[in-house]
Amino acid sequence: MFYIDDDREAASIFLSQINRKVVRSRFSESADWRPSFISIATVDGVPVAMADAVVLSDNEAVNAGLLAKPGYGAYALKALLHLKSRIDIPHWQSTLRVPTDATIAISRRYFTQTYDQATSELATKMVEIYGQHHYLHPIPLVASAEFLRLAGLPPLRAWNEGTKLQLLKTAGRPGLLSLRSPAGTVLPMQDIAAIAFDLLGTPYDDRQQFSRMMIASMAAAHGHDASVLIGKILKPGGGSQFVTAARSFADVDVPNGGIFSVEKIEPSRNIKGTLPA
Repeated sequence: MFYIDDDREAASIFLSQINRKVVRSRFSESADWRPSFISIATVDGVPVAMADAVVLSDNEAVNAGLLAKPGYGAYALKALLHLKSRIDIPHWQSTLRVPTDATIAISRRYFTQTYDQATSELATKMVEIYGQHHYLHPIPLVASAEFLRLAGLPPLRAWNEGTKLQLLKTAGRPGLLSLRSPAGTVLPMQDIAAIAFDLLGTPYDDRQQFSRMMIASMAAAHGHDASVLIGKILKPGGGSQFVTAARSFADVDVPNGGIFSVEKIEPSRNIKGTLPA
């Protein structure tokens, strides 16, 4: 096996050999494909899988994606690892249009953050209109190993009951409570929601819908109009399963022994509408 690197023509030929439905599910319909780097894995000289990456404008993160012919999924991961060896940027992101158990498992192991593709596109459009704001940052779909490590948190399997309830109680009372990690940093709302997704076992579709709803509601809470951008990506009642589950922990009694410090948010910092009804 060898790799073909940064050959756009070879990549285009490879894409033409992939099922069109698979290609449409992988790439954004609203943006041109302009990767910064490409690695194509070959077997006996035949391209079988590809990893591509776009270096984000701040040069601190990379957004990467994978494609493979049927039966060659493992080679897409090999191409990704080869690509990572060529790019000296530590934070790797991905987006998913239709998450599956397999793609989520890859996200947990190989990426720092993974976002819903429609939410990411919506957030990008909002930033283009209103500028960069922390509340226009999407919610990751999963709390990956690297995501938790960077937040200074242990793997979820090591969390005791008190720690889990601290986070879920905070998720159930957004805008009223905040969490301070053992490292002394306050967890962003997006990080709390991503971890709560995993603790609650929220279905992937509901995670996507809640992430989309939060971008729209947070923009509206700050006086921005997201209605023209929402289109058909929000379903009636989308995200409600997560909202209901999180709210059920709002008044739970939390035992001692949790690793977080739960703090009340001052009224002046409280943004109404953080968790829509």
